[in-house]
Amino acid sequence: MNLKKWLVESSGKYRVSILLLLSVLCSCAGSISNKALEKKLAVYDIEIENGESARIISGLNQLNYENPENPEILLRLANLNASLGRNNAAVQLYKKCLARAPDMQPAWRGLVKLYLKAEPKEALYLLEKMKTLYPADAEILNDYGVALDLNGRYLDAQNAYASAINLDPTLVSAEVNLGLSMALAGQKEKGLALIRPYAQAADATPRTRENYAVVLIANGRIDDARNVLADYMSPAAVPGMLEKLSQFLKVHGAV
Repeated sequence: MNLKKWLVESSGKYRVSILLLLSVLCSCAGSISNKALEKKLAVYDIEIENGESARIISGLNQLNYENPENPEILLRLANLNASLGRNNAAVQLYKKCLARAPDMQPAWRGLVKLYLKAEPKEALYLLEKMKTLYPADAEILNDYGVALDLNGRYLDAQNAYASAINLDPTLVSAEVNLGLSMALAGQKEKGLALIRPYAQAADATPRTRENYAVVLIANGRIDDARNVLADYMSPAAVPGMLEKLSQFLKVHGAV
């Protein structure tokens, strides 16, 4: 799953440069002339939103068979496979989607999310391209910050988060990521103070609570981290998550 190699091969195949592959507008993106197909996709979107991914994936596969290489269908299939943990399949589907619609930003972001989980260096390479093409997109800058953090470039990551927050002050994930980055860079108490209000909010996401737990562990507050995790996961799952978060800190030299 070498991103640079794929981009180079794709650029040769389609006779465009890497930059053009990322930026060129394609009329097929987001454009479905068949009204029946458009209605089917709208129904699938509702079912996906309702968490019925596993049930509908066979139907989408059939739809893809009947309408091959349609980027809108490929995008939904890629998202579904990613949500089901079928990451290799999702990567290939995102790439197929982008081969047909090079400017389809949701496909680029889906691909980035998978690379962030498995290949942070590849994710950083891609996001450096994306932030140049979309300098006013706060979510891309936020993802860029995550990639920088995962590659140990904490101060650069914090600058990226600050830029994202400046563009969109309501982007909670950037605030939370900034707090975590500060803790990884040694500013453990400041990071904790920044994350705390978001993690203690009634609508805090599991990811926010996990980041809060990470910073609590970095501050030596293991019991508090355990209690945070126990608020939203089963007691049997807590020890494993604590170990995972502790290992993350060790990798980044923050414990």
